[in-house]
Amino acid sequence: MIGGFEIAEKISASEAFERFQEQRLKLLPDGQVTGNIIVDRMGKQHPLDHHDQFERRIENYIVGRSAIALVTPVEVAEGRRRTLEILRDVFRKKGNSIREVMGRCRNLSEQQILKLRTFLEEVKKSALQPQTVEPRRRTKAVAR
Repeated sequence: MIGGFEIAEKISASEAFERFQEQRLKLLPDGQVTGNIIVDRMGKQHPLDHHDQFERRIENYIVGRSAIALVTPVEVAEGRRRTLEILRDVFRKKGNSIREVMGRCRNLSEQQILKLRTFLEEVKKSALQPQTVEPRRRTKAVAR
């Protein structure tokens, strides 16, 4: 788990194309595709979008707010370390992997969402704390 956000509004991909130019699909110099607006200027499927179910997807562009994300290496490491533990708690289910605990396309209650947000806030705060490093033990090399 690395972050989340609240949904501010749901708009069409064509409206997103007009409002969020920086999110339009484009090809980077290294060949990587970036952006998440799947329509072109005419509202048709962008040539760089290779997913199916285009008609269904163009109605569901989500605009977020109040984002929280684990971004520093320390935050990401701590989030990784604790993700399975918190998901077991949130879903009240034992499992040895994220898939076993929550599966795919899982809906969350408001209480579960608030618990996950609290978890992310705790991870960010703990990452700000000075990391304690155990002192190294000195050893002597002994020739035999």
